Formats: sequence, C-alpha cells, structure tokens
Amino acid sequence: MTLLPSSPGQCLVCRKDISRKSAEVHLISHKKKKSPKPSAYLIEVTAEGHPEYWMYLSSLPDATLEDIDLLLKDIWMGDDHISSFTIEGEEYTSYPDSSGMKVRVGKVFRPGMTCTYTCNFFSPTVLHLVVMERQPAYTPAHDSICVVARNSRIPYDCDICGSKADFFCDECYHEGGTPLICKHCLPHHNCSYEEIQVIPDSPLFGIEYFAEEPDRLVRWYPEGWTSDEIISPELYELLDRYFEKYMEEDEECDLQDSDEDEDDEVPSVPGRSGSLPPGVKYDRKDSEDMKSTVPSGFVSTLIDLCIKEMRKSYGIEPKTTLNKNLFQ
Repeated sequence: MTLLPSSPGQCLVCRKDISRKSAEVHLISHKKKKSPKPSAYLIEVTAEGHPEYWMYLSSLPDATLEDIDLLLKDIWMGDDHISSFTIEGEEYTSYPDSSGMKVRVGKVFRPGMTCTYTCNFFSPTVLHLVVMERQPAYTPAHDSICVVARNSRIPYDCDICGSKADFFCDECYHEGGTPLICKHCLPHHNCSYEEIQVIPDSPLFGIEYFAEEPDRLVRWYPEGWTSDEIISPELYELLDRYFEKYMEEDEECDLQDSDEDEDDEVPSVPGRSGSLPPGVKYDRKDSEDMKSTVPSGFVSTLIDLCIKEMRKSYGIEPKTTLNKNLFQ
C-alpha cells in the first residue's frame, strides 16, 4: 500500500493530528517556554519504498549518531543487525568495538543536508534523513534526542470478519491462511502462539519480524507519555490468554497421545520378540511358568555365542563349535 505524502500522523508534543505534509510547519510553529537547552535539529525520517512510514526527530547538537541509531532500532528496525549512516560520502557503522557512530550530530549535520541510514546489509532497509532548520528542543530533561511526530498506525482489515486487525500471524502469511486478525477472532485462531504478534508500526512489517516493545518506545517520546498510551495493554493481555489457551490445548493433545500409545501396547511373552498374534490372550501365569523352565543365563549365553560365531565367520576369531547340549 502506497500513501501520499499527506499520510496521517500525530504531533507527540501537543498530541494533535497532523499529516506528513504539514508536520514541519506545525512543529516549527510550536510555542515553547524558554528552555536552558540550545536549539535542536529537526530531522525528517522516511522509509525508502514505504512513504506511509515517517517520523520527525528533535536532536540536540551533542547527541551522537549512535543515539539516533538506537532510537531508530527501538522504534522501527529492531537491534539484530549492523547499521550505518552515509553522510556526504562518509560511512559511519555500528560494528562492535567501532567508534564510527560516536561522532556528535553537531559535527556532521547542518540544515538542508540529507543522508541515508541502512540497516541489515544482507536484506537492507534504507531510511532517508533530511535535516531541517534549528528549533526549540523538545527532548526529555536528561536526554538529547526524541521523536516529536510520527505516522499514525496503518489500518488493516481482519481477514476473517473485516473489522480492524490488531494481530498478525506469520504462519498464515507464509501458508496462505488468514494472517491479519482482529481481537475478536484471535481466540478462535489455531496457529502456534509463537507465530502471533501485535501488528507493528514499522516499515519492516510484512518483510521481516519486528515486535514493538512499549517500554523501549516510550523512552524516546517527549515527557508525559506512558507505554500504555503507545500500545494498548489490552492487546498483550489477549496474547497472554491466547498463549494460555494454546498451552492447555497442547497439554491435552500430549495426554491424549500418551493414552493412545498405552492402549496400543501389547505385552510380549518373555523369550519371543514382537507382540501376540490377533486373538491370542496374554496370560501372566503362563508367562511365569515359561520363565521357570528357562535355565538361568540361557538367553544371554546364547546371544554371546551367536555373536562370537558371526565374528568367526568374518575371520575375526578362530571358529569353534557351539555346545549343542545347551539346546537339549
């Protein structure tokens, strides 16, 4: 689905509905009380090939590229991959033990410039950053960067009933089932709980697995936000119930399989392999009588002799003659 640049969103400072097209003007026009902090860079971030996903960042000059990298991974990208910024031909990467992203924003950014951010070099997702004019800072008291506006959650319809979808089933997506599920249809779904997730507000949705974590998201929001306001806790409660239901059904299936295995077992008569022929009843008394007629150590001795005889036939040991008296 491709949306126009006017795709809807929200200002996270005043919580008003805005669009991507009006976001810059709206944010610059904000009135803010005098702050001891210096003015901040306003940075627009968009996903290549997915213009419906966008956000605006407020970054102080002393923030680092690593700060922006962590923000983007918490909100959109996940933290499983190496990433890099390409700024005016220079590359800054997140390789372990590398200081490439330790550089401060004030040293590499200037109003009007553009740069790219690439995450996952094997299957890259590319974001485009545009540095806007400086403006008052909206970052929390002890942080140097935050997200001040972003797109609204993309609406999807439930594949089962047509109402608003809240969950995504990866198993159904790959096997041609019903991947988009609403909260009313979730309890009746039958796939593994490991395949179900809340639909993320991320350009990775439908491309690569990414699960939003509200507690990690809220730390990048302006002051006053709570994690429950970003993603409804009701959705995670429904997932917990689905998990409990799945585990209960899984335990019932295990018990049923165990009972069936026990029913299928047929006791074997000592001294013979396999189960009894159809129609023959197992008599424990007969079994005990049979045991009493077998000399102690008979079976193990016979097996040892047979093994030795096989070894001799292959030239491993000199041949000897089996003691025929054992069979009398």
